[in-house]
Parts: sequence; structure tokens; C-alpha cells
Amino acid sequence: MKKILFVDDEEGMHQIFRMLLKREAREGLFSVEYFTSASQCLAYAEGSSSLEDLVILTDISMPGMDGFELLERIREKFPQVPVVVISAHESDVYLEKAKRLGAIAYLTKPLEIAELKKLL
Repeated sequence: MKKILFVDDEEGMHQIFRMLLKREAREGLFSVEYFTSASQCLAYAEGSSSLEDLVILTDISMPGMDGFELLERIREKFPQVPVVVISAHESDVYLEKAKRLGAIAYLTKPLEIAELKKLL
């Protein structure tokens, strides 16, 4: 079963994500762990016994460590873990940076449910 690590400092985004993927999570297609900071997510990943089924979805703009720094650190330590960047910024600069750092996708808020489900 896939385990999604969802990182966003806005609690409202956690609630939206839960609602968008309620059926899939209920059917056991994957489980989700929610984090309000990139450092929490990184610590969780570092303590995980299995990274094979891990997928990280991260916001960019967060206090402390931002999503780009999280992406860099994940790539250094766990290059096989797919990372999807989620942002309200529809900027080519952000998109290019995310790709350069190794993100497998860049989604803009508000999230399109069909696109998100296809990715997962």
C-alpha cells in the first residue's frame, strides 16, 4: 500500500486533501500522514523502515524549511522517493526549480482532483 506524506503549513489544505481522497483512502489504496512542517516530514521519512511505497506531496511556501529545501534533502538521502510539489504559485521559475531539484510533478492550487488521482 502506498503511503503519502502530505506537507502543508495550512490546516485547511489538510482538510481539503482528506475530502478529495476520502474514498480512495477508505478503500485502502493508500494511507496518508499529515505534516505542518517540512522538518516533521523529513524526520518521519528518516525514521521509516520502508521507503519503497512512499510518495511526498509538499507545499513550497512554509516557515522554516520550505518545500524546495525539503525536496533537496529528500533527493540527497532518498533519491528513489517521488516528490510532488504543490503550490499556489503558477510561476515558470518555481516550476523549473522544482523540476531541476527532481520533483516528478508540479501541481497548482486549487488542486484538480482528476490530475491528483492520476498522479497517485
